[in-house]
Parts: sequence; C-alpha cells; structure tokens
Amino acid sequence: MSTNNECPNCGAINGTNIKICKYCGTANPNYVVQPVAPHVTKADDISNAINKTTEQIKKSNFNIVIFIILLIIFWPLAIVYLMVKIFKSAK
Repeated sequence: MSTNNECPNCGAINGTNIKICKYCGTANPNYVVQPVAPHVTKADDISNAINKTTEQIKKSNFNIVIFIILLIIFWPLAIVYLMVKIFKSAK
C-alpha cells in the first residue's frame, strides 16, 4: 500500500517539492511547482530602503530643534574653553 509521497518506482518517500526521485530518478507525479517571488528591481530596493529610513526617523524621539539649540550654545562654549586652556598654558 503506497502513500501519496512514495516514488512509484522504488518506494522512496518524496515531498511535493521534489521533481524527481533522488534514488532512482523517476519523475514525481505529486510534484508541485513552487511559486517564484516577483522580480524586484534596484529602484524598488532603494525606494524601500528610503521609506524604511524615513519611517525610522519619524518614529525616533530625536528633535532637531533641540539639537540645533544645544549646538548653538555648546559649540561656542567649547571654543572659548579651548582658547582659555591654550592661553593659560602659553604663560
């Protein structure tokens, strides 16, 4: 008594994704063609990457206004600190 997955020639168990029996080479009558993913172009990949990055930026808690304010305040302070250190070491 044979099951649906057995080779009709040698009786080996084959899945529906196997085209021919790996033992005897007989065609598998239960073979089902697996669907192929649609072709994706480079432009689609780039577009998807940009969309994902944009979504990640929108989801992040980063606030550009606060960043700019902190940059305006701390950048000049860092320069002043550096100048004071240089002038004190030059004396």
